[in-house]
Amino acid sequence: METAENNEQSGEKEEVEKQGATDNKKRYESGPFLLTVIQAEYEYELERGRSIESRTGIFIAFLGALLVFMLEKLKLPKFTGKTYTLIEATPFVLSFLFFVGALLTILISVYMFIKVLSVKTHKRLKLSGFTAARANENENALATAIMVDYQQVVTRNNEVNTEKVLIFKKGTQYAFAALILAAIGYIINLFIS
Repeated sequence: METAENNEQSGEKEEVEKQGATDNKKRYESGPFLLTVIQAEYEYELERGRSIESRTGIFIAFLGALLVFMLEKLKLPKFTGKTYTLIEATPFVLSFLFFVGALLTILISVYMFIKVLSVKTHKRLKLSGFTAARANENENALATAIMVDYQQVVTRNNEVNTEKVLIFKKGTQYAFAALILAAIGYIINLFIS
């Protein structure tokens, strides 16, 4: 499917170049305008990707701080041979279970955030078409041909960013679950003397 789409877009580009070469003035008058629009979309997608990655870094730092807080506040009983009744052991067990649950959700969240940072890279415009020979071509036809290239790049970058957003959302859901579990574990831990 992707090959057929690439062939179709490649065919569009060749058609644009052929028609541009034969028609010097009136063909593709809106080419430069469309090129500026697609360039703005390209910049938008790049900024969108950077923004997602920046927020991911903030969440990873937050999870690291939450982990340090949890490990510092977790109180476990000293096993000195003292036998605990069920009622005495319940707060320790509940606190431990909530902290373990928080730890697992932190690990899952960090995994999701690492996936955001390591998912497919953004596509860039191919520079092979920028030659001295092309500098003599009709400006409108050339702008339209470059616009077709940009359209392929922007479509791919949009798909990459959309995938990153979905993974980021899952990561934030796990991060908030970890925060809630850690808070409940901490509250229970306050009652342990």
